Amino acid sequence: MALLLWFPHMTQENKKHTEAIARARLIYKKMGPMHCPALGGSLVFFTNAGFNHILRKGRIERMKKDQERRLCLLPYAETVIMDPQATCAHRKIINNFGDPVYFWGLTVYLKDKEVTVVIRQIGKDGGKHFFSIIDARVKKG
Repeated sequence: MALLLWFPHMTQENKKHTEAIARARLIYKKMGPMHCPALGGSLVFFTNAGFNHILRKGRIERMKKDQERRLCLLPYAETVIMDPQATCAHRKIINNFGDPVYFWGLTVYLKDKEVTVVIRQIGKDGGKHFFSIIDARVKKG
């Protein structure tokens, strides 16, 4: 069970946010490696880097609303990764150490949302891991 710290000066809103993070972390920890048909059946792992990226971008904490939006999307991550019909976009950058970093954006349309899961691989031999999840409202008509 996740350790939930509560401080007397914590507002009700901050307490709810901290609890939401703890619940999402439990969901995330239950996600095991899974095969991704859109990436040729490659295994995708769920590492601390992915969960941390939901809460921060680099060393900067994301806005609480952005964190909450991404945390609420976490249950859809497995659906997107395992969907053979997912649309796949690919990008490669070179990091500060001269290593190639590969990103894949897997997009699936769910109800009234477009949900994209970002998969990252550091180096040619590195494992692929969940890195982020985002959504966009789909315009009707």
